[in-house]
Formats: sequence, C-alpha cells, structure tokens
Amino acid sequence: MKEGNEILKNRNDILKMSIERSQPHVYKEEEVYDELIRLGVDREIRIKVYSFLIENPTKARAVFGCPIEDRVQFFVFQL
Repeated sequence: MKEGNEILKNRNDILKMSIERSQPHVYKEEEVYDELIRLGVDREIRIKVYSFLIENPTKARAVFGCPIEDRVQFFVFQL
C-alpha cells in the first residue's frame, strides 16, 4: 500500500511539472523594464520598446528567448 501511494505521488509530481512547463511564462512589467535598462536601451526609445513588449506578451517571450547579444537587434527589427 505504501509503495502504491509513493508511485501515485511521483506520478502526480511529474504531471504537475509537465503542466507548469506547458504554460508560457508571462513576464512582469518590472522584469521587462529591468531588462531594457540592463541591455542599455536608450532612454529615448525605452518607453516605446517597453510599451510594445507589454502589449505583445508573445514578443516579450521571444526577446527573452533570444541570446542576450541579439536582443537589441530584435528590438530594431520589431520597431
């Protein structure tokens, strides 16, 4: 009985992790803004880029998925 409970617990843990991984991460506004500052995005265009990413969560995920060295170029391409 104890072994069966352990198997069910492990199966439930695996199922929970699978569900969590299948849901896309939604970046908080602070995360997006902090990343723009970290990347050195000029203040003159930072709000425009920030607004674009907040309005387009899929684009925000795409930015965070790019290698760091390509993120600024991604902004240029998108805007």
